[in-house]
Amino acid sequence: MSDRHARLIALAVIAIATLNTATCATVELTPEEIHSVGIADLRARAGQGGLIAQVTLGDLYAEGDGVPQDEAEAVLWHRRAAEQGQADAWFTLGSMYFDGRGVAQDASEAERLYLLAAKWGSAGAQRALVGIYANGHGVVDDPFSAPIATGHRAIEVGIVEFATIPNSDGTAARMMLLIDEPGTRRLFVNDMHGPLYSVSYNGVTVTQYLDLNEHDWGIPIISTWSEQGFQSFAFHPQFNDPGTPGFGKFYTLSDTSDTRPPADFTSGGDINSHDTVLLEWTAEHPEAVTYDGGLPRELIRYEQPVGNHNGGHLAFKSIASPGDAEFGLLYMGAADGGDGGDPLNLAQNLGSAFGKILRLDPLGSNSTNGEYGIPADNPFANDGDPDTLGEIYALGVRNPQRFNWDSTTGNMFVADIGQESVEEVSLVTAGANLGWNNWEGSFGFFGTQGVVSLANQRGDAQMTYPVVEYGQLDPLLQPGSAVTGVYVYRATAIPQLTNLVLFGDNPSGEVFAFSADNLPVGGQEAIRRILFNQGDGPKTLLQLIQKKNIAQGKEPATRADLRLGLGPNDQVFVLNKHDGTIRLLVAVR
Repeated sequence: MSDRHARLIALAVIAIATLNTATCATVELTPEEIHSVGIADLRARAGQGGLIAQVTLGDLYAEGDGVPQDEAEAVLWHRRAAEQGQADAWFTLGSMYFDGRGVAQDASEAERLYLLAAKWGSAGAQRALVGIYANGHGVVDDPFSAPIATGHRAIEVGIVEFATIPNSDGTAARMMLLIDEPGTRRLFVNDMHGPLYSVSYNGVTVTQYLDLNEHDWGIPIISTWSEQGFQSFAFHPQFNDPGTPGFGKFYTLSDTSDTRPPADFTSGGDINSHDTVLLEWTAEHPEAVTYDGGLPRELIRYEQPVGNHNGGHLAFKSIASPGDAEFGLLYMGAADGGDGGDPLNLAQNLGSAFGKILRLDPLGSNSTNGEYGIPADNPFANDGDPDTLGEIYALGVRNPQRFNWDSTTGNMFVADIGQESVEEVSLVTAGANLGWNNWEGSFGFFGTQGVVSLANQRGDAQMTYPVVEYGQLDPLLQPGSAVTGVYVYRATAIPQLTNLVLFGDNPSGEVFAFSADNLPVGGQEAIRRILFNQGDGPKTLLQLIQKKNIAQGKEPATRADLRLGLGPNDQVFVLNKHDGTIRLLVAVR
């Protein structure tokens, strides 16, 4: 037996003994003590479930070091370790199936085991998969062979400057969302730094309605990272309807540095970066120029493990009417907790509120904390499993930036940001599983290295796959692509857009569309590009921002940070985070 493997055995035994005795002493071994540790003791500990002992035995039997080489024994011990979630054991098993060592050679089983290991963070498995897929069965970056909009002429629409939002601390407002509040006939738009502004229907008057950062509210906004801050907001459909339960009520979703209150939902990780809170505000006079109500009521608090993928989107179903079961229910997108690849495996966990779209009754009280209601017809509300969260409407999302409903068909669409390969727009139905982190778009996902599998595309009938998707490395886009949107245009004021689903790419500012009536089945072939014409030829949003920046005496922006907004009569607004300008789409002049 080599000194190297003898030391492995000794360390395995000592590690297990240390765990059993709850001691943490550092142990130095003499060469004689190293060789005194026996295989029998290691086998006994491995048989009792000792993970380190199992892995060590698997290695020793595979190499025949200190024991007769026995690949069947190696398979046995590595499989036992793998069953406890040991990524390297999955990787070793995959290698044995790939080479036919100790088992019948089986490339498909090797791939399956490599995928499991890669999902658990094995860099060796991820590299092995890259090698497997290099022969055409997969790729390491872009699964789409042709660029976006190949074969389609770009759609041109008009665009005008509509309103200007004030700077925050000398920098352009980080606009995230614009919505119509029809009861008071105003538009509202938020700045991630904390302010919420009202905008008159003609765009002339812009007024700060509320600032979440005001000391009186006690919810200091954290916006250090680009993804942190005032995430979203929604007005109850009864906001300006006196005598109704929703009168004066609106909701905000924001990231806060105050992590003292206990969280309703935790990730299970060992770090608390900050909290994300859903708050209810009640205005005494909804038509007042500025908010005139009291302190907000906290409905939900998330403990966030890292600084990205913090929130999502809030919306009431815009096509629901009083008396409908959907009326007054609040949909909330919640990202997977951040980092890369959903390392805590939360999106597929029905006991976690991360990586989900939730459906809530903000005026109810049957939740665990008693601050909101869980609709009885939610898909998991009555499944008989006490570990399942009844709030969940759909699962398997990574970072659901925006969702909305088609006023004609009722279809719900979500724009969900991908990892490093694929961006997607998908249909959402009650109980739908959109696949993350087993799937990225239509493709198998197996790690954080930007690699997806071309094998078995859309291969699980239980998943809901995208209607359209696109590759992050497309030449139209910038690094770090991120899908946003998403609106179905059913008006006729801009004929070129009628009956199209509009969405876009956040960093580059590219805007796209596809048919709302003949829904594609994945891929990017059906995607059309939209360009903007102010009378001087077609331009991208980024080009318009850069032109505006020059006029403002600023350095031209290098990215757009696009968001879309929807106003009265299906008006479509275009937001960005670099010039403070709200733009309105119009028919080409």
